[in-house]
Amino acid sequence: MYQVTCDKRELYFIIIHLVIDNSTVKTQYIYRDGCAGGKWQAAEVGTACAAVSLALENTRLTGSRLRQEDFPPRIVEHPSDVIVSKGEPTTLNCKAEGRPTPTIEWYKDGERVETDKDDPRSHRMLLPSGSLFFLRIVHGRRSKPDEGSYVCVARNYLGEAVSRNASLEVAYHIKEEKTMMFQRF
Repeated sequence: MYQVTCDKRELYFIIIHLVIDNSTVKTQYIYRDGCAGGKWQAAEVGTACAAVSLALENTRLTGSRLRQEDFPPRIVEHPSDVIVSKGEPTTLNCKAEGRPTPTIEWYKDGERVETDKDDPRSHRMLLPSGSLFFLRIVHGRRSKPDEGSYVCVARNYLGEAVSRNASLEVAYHIKEEKTMMFQRF
């Protein structure tokens, strides 16, 4: 028998108490960076609590054993905005910790980013650290597949963590045209 209770403390913490067989197994503090992430809303506290309950139920149903040292993912290095020239390489960094080690996926403008894991011919590579490496930035008149807003999402069976947004913009080389004007007197 297990029980999960969640409590919102101050404005930036959720405290999750996990009790199995009348014994407290884990008290987890989930912190949201007040500078970047803002305050926890009541619905998010409920979602976090539900995610832990669902993970426990799945663990119970599959016969896996929840280990005390397991903990949900946490982003420890967020990606930064970048401006890069067309055809040049770049990297969006993202590092997460958690136990078990979280898997990382990238999303651009809300859509999952296809990497070399999905298509070996892709110009985007998911590095072992979780960072997203672009062999070259693709940018055309009709198609701008790399320009946009990116987030990385780290997941394990205890939950997920989402990074701050990072924008990737393509630098334009503007050719200056000199125009001569003539006036008639």
